[in-house]
Amino acid sequence: MNSQTTYCENDFLGQFAGERTKNPKHSCDVCGQRNWRYHRRNTESLGISSTKFAVYSCGQCGFLRMLPLPTKEELTAIYECYVEKGDRLAVERQRAQDVYPNKLKVVKSLVGGNRLLDVGAGLGTFVRVAMDAGFAAVGVEYSKEQCDVARRQYGINLLNDVIENWSIYFHPGSFDVVNMHHVFEHLLYPRSILPCVHEILASGGVLLIEVPNQFNRLRGNHSFYPRFSGYSGNPLHHQSFFSPKNLIRMVSSEGFSLITCRQFRENSEYDRGFVWNFSRKMYRYVVNKFSVGGGSFIECYFLKN
Repeated sequence: MNSQTTYCENDFLGQFAGERTKNPKHSCDVCGQRNWRYHRRNTESLGISSTKFAVYSCGQCGFLRMLPLPTKEELTAIYECYVEKGDRLAVERQRAQDVYPNKLKVVKSLVGGNRLLDVGAGLGTFVRVAMDAGFAAVGVEYSKEQCDVARRQYGINLLNDVIENWSIYFHPGSFDVVNMHHVFEHLLYPRSILPCVHEILASGGVLLIEVPNQFNRLRGNHSFYPRFSGYSGNPLHHQSFFSPKNLIRMVSSEGFSLITCRQFRENSEYDRGFVWNFSRKMYRYVVNKFSVGGGSFIECYFLKN
């Protein structure tokens, strides 16, 4: 594999060409079973049918993920040029105005403390917004390239490491809040990180997780549309594709209790008359009440047991 060929160029997927795995041996991250079924429609919607990677559905719980797991060398190629992906700075600036302040407002209503850890801090935007809101915020980010951007852009020194090494920097119970914004879908072993988060949270601490709802939406399901990637030509960043129920089930089994699950932004309302507004309100109520896939994202707040 030519590691210099990235999605910044024309033949990104070509370096991963191969036959899909017939019987993946990976244990399901949600239920632990090994009963995978090839999901052709979702694989084709990502445009990765020519590669060794494919989307599989767990025959036991329905959890969707990409298999086989990429090697270390393949991950390096997948994440090369990641900072430049999709004008991320512009996206983060928008989130700093419309998304992150609302999250912090909810967090303040749930916990009394202000010690916050952002896991997978990316460009450091959430840490900056949290600091400006009065939190004692710290960020951990694996990508040195993104840490450099955070330093230049926001004057923030993120810890260039993985959360699994938390004990080098922190004591158990060091934080009142742990935030993981669009991180879980990137992890090779998402369940394995939860014990670390549980240890680092103080009693009564809150874990905030947001993931995209990529293939589990009642309407606008991207799996119906061909060659959907949405990631500037790189459809391989995401390893897991959560539904609200599977995300809640996995996290709850590792010492957390769900506080609330939301799939819509507060500021995304607009007026189209009484019937439309009422229908929209009822749709959102049902989606959030019964944890079915309805929005483009899944935002869950969990309490440490």
